[in-house]
Amino acid sequence: ENLYALSENKKLNRVIKQSDKRFVSTEPIVISSLSGLWNIDPATEKAHEIIPGDKDAFAIHHKNFSTVYQHDKTLLIGTARGALIYDRQLNLFQFMPVVSDTVSAAAGNIFHVFDHERDQRYYISSYTNDKLIIIDRKTNKKQEILSIAGKPLLKCASTFEDSKKRLWILTRNHLFRSDSDGKNFAVFPYPIKDDDYSFIDMTEDKEGNFWFASLRYGVFVFDPVKNTWTLLNHKQDGMFAARPTSLLSD
Repeated sequence: ENLYALSENKKLNRVIKQSDKRFVSTEPIVISSLSGLWNIDPATEKAHEIIPGDKDAFAIHHKNFSTVYQHDKTLLIGTARGALIYDRQLNLFQFMPVVSDTVSAAAGNIFHVFDHERDQRYYISSYTNDKLIIIDRKTNKKQEILSIAGKPLLKCASTFEDSKKRLWILTRNHLFRSDSDGKNFAVFPYPIKDDDYSFIDMTEDKEGNFWFASLRYGVFVFDPVKNTWTLLNHKQDGMFAARPTSLLSD
């Protein structure tokens, strides 16, 4: 509830008082808090809220400030609704977005990140944008994959590397698998029916079988030796949930 200032010379704590009046300071201090963004005048030891109380189309969301970085007279502000620039020299439109709000508009924009040590790449699954983003850690070169063999990567949820160093891509309708080099992807032949499975996770057990979590159908198992694809929630024991979200093989 309070902000305290400690004097190094006098070794005293003083409370910074809130002011309703706006002031101009040659050396302002801007801090973030759960109750807004505040400008501190070190000369008068008073604080006022930078954002006016009335919210309008040009105001940023209150109580979502996480950090403030100051460079010259420009502030970079981190919020729960994106990153903004605050320029004190502007009288109008002082707040300019530099990173869009992905929390409310595009939740799941970055759904899963796989840090691949072997080829020094990040594999980023973008669920809402229906694509796989590959970023080279050495060169920062970015590649975006929207479809493979004519099949779109709808609701791209995750990537997985199996024991044979092959990469898998899990999407809504299809599974994709690469060669052992992790470069050339192809459509996995299962499931045969083109439907909304909403694949969300997978794992490999010690026998080399692959387990897939489908939000819509349940748990599938692929046996590469017998080349069989089985939906396990049809078993009478009812062991598997109808909407699995994660798989783990210990």
